[in-house]
Amino acid sequence: MSEEKAAAKAAHAILRRLAAKGGIESAQPEAVEAEIVEALERYERSLEAVTAAVLVEATSLAGAQTELDRRSVEADVPLDDVALPDMVDQLSQLLLDSEHVDELFVDDDELDKIVHAALLDYLPAIASRERAKLAAAFVRPRTLLAESKPTPAVTGDYPFPLFEASLESANVDEAGPCAHCEEVVDVRFSKACFACFRAGKVAAYVMDTELGMVRAEDAEEGLLHAAPRSAAPRGYELVEMGTAAGDAEPWVRVRVDGAALTELLHTPKYETWQGEKWLFCCQRPMVFVGPMKEPLLARLREAEETQEEVVGRLLQSGTREAHERTHQVLNGRISMYVFHCPQCRKHRAHWDCA
Repeated sequence: MSEEKAAAKAAHAILRRLAAKGGIESAQPEAVEAEIVEALERYERSLEAVTAAVLVEATSLAGAQTELDRRSVEADVPLDDVALPDMVDQLSQLLLDSEHVDELFVDDDELDKIVHAALLDYLPAIASRERAKLAAAFVRPRTLLAESKPTPAVTGDYPFPLFEASLESANVDEAGPCAHCEEVVDVRFSKACFACFRAGKVAAYVMDTELGMVRAEDAEEGLLHAAPRSAAPRGYELVEMGTAAGDAEPWVRVRVDGAALTELLHTPKYETWQGEKWLFCCQRPMVFVGPMKEPLLARLREAEETQEEVVGRLLQSGTREAHERTHQVLNGRISMYVFHCPQCRKHRAHWDCA
C-alpha cells in the first residue's frame, strides 16, 4: 500500500488486530475505521502545513530538516517516535469513546499496544514523505547529476587507487619536510611526502579495517584478523590457528590477497570521528568514495529509491534504522563513510559519531 494511503493502512491494522483478539464488537466497523483515518489525516494535514512553512524560509536541506523537527514539535505534530505517546493516547481514547464501537474486550494496556504497533509503521512513512518534500526542493534529481563526479584524489599529484574522495577528506599533515627524504612539500601523508609514502617508507603504518588491523607483516603474509571460527567473516579462506586452553573452538585468521593489503597500506586514512574502518568486498579492500553529503546521497539514488532506502542499502540495515540514520546524517549528528567495490560495483558504508 502506498504512503498516500498510510492512514487507511494504519486504521485497518488496528481493527484487524483487535478483531483477531476478539477485542472489539461493532455493527459499523467501516465507520470506526473512517474515524481513525480522519484522526490520522488531521495529523498529516497539520504536518504538511508545517513543511510548507519551512520550505518558504529554508535555505539549505540540513537547515530545513532541523527546522521541520523543531516546528513540528511546536505545532504538536512531532515526527517519528516523538509522536507515539500522544497519538497512542488519542487513538485509544477515540476507540473508547466512539459511538460506532459497541464494546471493547481488551484492557487499556492491550489496546495501547495494538495502536502502538500500527503506528510504528505509519509514523515513519509520514515522516519520510515530508522529508522527501524537503529533499526535492534542495537536491537535484539523479538525471541532472549523471555527469557530476566527485573531485578525486586519484588525479593530479596524488594518485591513490583506493581513495576516490577529495583530498579534503584525507587524514593528511600540514606542509613541511618529509620525514624520510627531507624534501619540503605542501601535503604530507604520515609525515612523508607522496613518493615516500607510496614507496612504503612509513614505519609501523597501520590501517584499521572491518576484518581487523592491517600491518606490513599482515600484508606480507596475506593473513589478518585472528578470531574464533564462529565469529570469522563468511566467504573468506580461513587458516586454523589451533585451540587455546580454555577455548571451546579454534581460532582462525582470514586470508586476503597480500598485494591488495599492501596497496591499502599505501593509502591515506580518511577523516573520521572515531578512526577508520576500511570496508571489504569481493575479498578485496573497497575504494573510499567519501563522506556522505547531500550531493553524494542524491548521486547514489537508484531509480525510485528514497533517501532512506539508499542509506539502508549502504548500511545493510532495516527500514527503521535506515530512517533514523538518514535523519541523523542529514542533520550532522553522525557521519557516514561510503565505499564502492571496483569488482562488483556495489556500494557500502559505515557510520560513527563524536
